[in-house]
Amino acid sequence: CRGNDAAKCNIYGGYYQWDELMGYLNADNADNAGGSDNFLAEGKQGICPPEWHVATEGEWTELVNNYLGPGLAGWDLSDSFPVYGFHAKSQGLFYQNFAWDFMPPGFSATLFWTSTVSPADDTRIISHGVNTISPSVSKYGSAKSNGFPARCVRDQ
Repeated sequence: CRGNDAAKCNIYGGYYQWDELMGYLNADNADNAGGSDNFLAEGKQGICPPEWHVATEGEWTELVNNYLGPGLAGWDLSDSFPVYGFHAKSQGLFYQNFAWDFMPPGFSATLFWTSTVSPADDTRIISHGVNTISPSVSKYGSAKSNGFPARCVRDQ
């Protein structure tokens, strides 16, 4: 929970390392250590409720494009009364399993996990960031050890 304060989970939601978020599924088609089934993490349920899944990069792209693209979507996604029902609160992040950063007051930001592995580096996961000083939504390849919230999407 934000700032390691359990009471804040009810307000801001939880922050997860990617492996925990995805239920320790393999990020790619590599064999598990035990040689059991292979899993692709993209679009899997992870910690989301039944009939929901962790948003994919494609679903994030669709959301951001509904808000006039990555250069302007941050303001609308951070709006307290969002048009599409998703409110991206800029309440910090837990960096590299080490320290809280970008927390209010003042400049604040957060990143949201996707279930999509970065095509450039399969040790990184695509995430999207919003902050309180820029209208943009940024895209990053993030280390799995970071602690970010996630957006769940209803299965179709």
